[in-house]
Amino acid sequence: MPPVVLSAAAAIADIPRGATLLFGGFGTAGFPHALAAAMADRAPDLRDLVTFSNAAALPGWGLGLLFERRMVRKCHTSHVGSNPIAAAEYLRGEIELEFVPQGSLAERMRAGGAGIPAFFTPTGAGSLVEFGGFPTLLSNDGMCQPVRTTRPREAREFNGKWCLLESAITGDFAII
Repeated sequence: MPPVVLSAAAAIADIPRGATLLFGGFGTAGFPHALAAAMADRAPDLRDLVTFSNAAALPGWGLGLLFERRMVRKCHTSHVGSNPIAAAEYLRGEIELEFVPQGSLAERMRAGGAGIPAFFTPTGAGSLVEFGGFPTLLSNDGMCQPVRTTRPREAREFNGKWCLLESAITGDFAII
């Protein structure tokens, strides 16, 4: 039986700097707010985090707390529009940001948990998701020049429909 912990702080105590974290929830609904707040309390020691989450949350709430304290190095998400702090950090070249279609994000996490290394999906075929080149990291010189971009995806046709190969997502910790 897994150990029982009595506080959010105890539950996240073993998360190291640079960890890859998979967050549950949909926006703010079902998001593990207490665990995110406990992580925020560990700043600045806990930093350089790589996060996977449905959304970049809101300032002062959930994952937004980690952005406010500059704890995130790279964020994979479907939506950042409600968090001007995360958007500003991206535009200043302070964090790497990769947009992932909502369904693909969920399926990539599911595949990782099931031990499936990759799968094909029609989502994103014919777009920047397929062709790559979307800026994930911008220069920090005020010019917003792409430093890193998304990679092209392998595409194959199945029953007359083009599909992209998506890799599974695994993390160091699932925060649910």
